[in-house]
Amino acid sequence: DRGEGKGYGITRVLEGGSLWEKAACSVSVVSGELTKERAEAMSSRGRDAKAGQPYSAAACSLVFHSASPLVPTFRADVRHFQIEGGDGWYGGGADLTPYYVDEGDAKAFHAFY
Repeated sequence: DRGEGKGYGITRVLEGGSLWEKAACSVSVVSGELTKERAEAMSSRGRDAKAGQPYSAAACSLVFHSASPLVPTFRADVRHFQIEGGDGWYGGGADLTPYYVDEGDAKAFHAFY
């Protein structure tokens, strides 16, 4: 809890299993008012943003570390940002960090992400 109703988050971790050495999922939700600097940065990228506007944002992050060095680490996140009274937008991405590079795995992964 961030206090005063400004947001919250939760993380869950699995570890020590036969498939995942460690895996985690984190979710956070925040809200507030845009600062002048944030509104200017967003406006410079084509967003209709003004200082003082209320906003809300949410994110989900995943990190999976396999117990096998033959399976790459997987990381992904998705975010949503919404200015009150305006359109919201999504962002995020995913990637693999291999310990041993396998071109077939890389091509298959990037066919989806």
